Amino acid sequence: FLTLDDLMALIQRREEAPKRPRRTSAEVPREEPPQAGDKPPCIVEVEENIKRGEEVGHFERFLLATWYFKRYGDNAVQILMDIFRHAPDFDPKKTEYQLRHISGQAGGRKKYSVPSCSTVIANGACPVGGACGVKSPAVYGIRRKGLGKLVIKTGGDVR
Repeated sequence: FLTLDDLMALIQRREEAPKRPRRTSAEVPREEPPQAGDKPPCIVEVEENIKRGEEVGHFERFLLATWYFKRYGDNAVQILMDIFRHAPDFDPKKTEYQLRHISGQAGGRKKYSVPSCSTVIANGACPVGGACGVKSPAVYGIRRKGLGKLVIKTGGDVR
C-alpha cells in the first residue's frame, strides 16, 4: 500500500515532469487550407513519433488506430502494422490482436470510434491546441455531403 508521503512524492514528480510544449493557434502555419483526405495534426504527430522510434502512450496508439480504421476500414490493419513496426516495443502478434480488437474484428466485437478533439486535447495529444477547428479528427478533411465544402475551419471560415 502507498503511504500518504509516497502519494505526495508521486504527485510532486508528476507536476515537475517536463511537459510537451503546445503551439497556440497563432503559431500554427496557415499556408493553405487542408484538402480532402489530409491527416489531422494529431495523427501526423503520433505517426511521425512512432516512425522515429519514440515511445508513445496508449491513448496516442488508440487514437491512431481508430482514425485509420475510420478512414480506411479493414485495410487499415496492414497500414497500421507497417507504422507500429517502428515502435520500440513492437510485437506483431499482440499488435495485430489489439488492432483487430479496436476495429471490432476480435475480442468483444465492439468497434471503437475516434475520440473527439476535446478528448484528444484533454489527453495532451493535440499538438495545435484545437486550432484545426473540427470537433473530431475523424472529420478532418472530409467533404460535407451535397455541399462540396470541407468541414475544416481555418481562420474562422468554413472552406
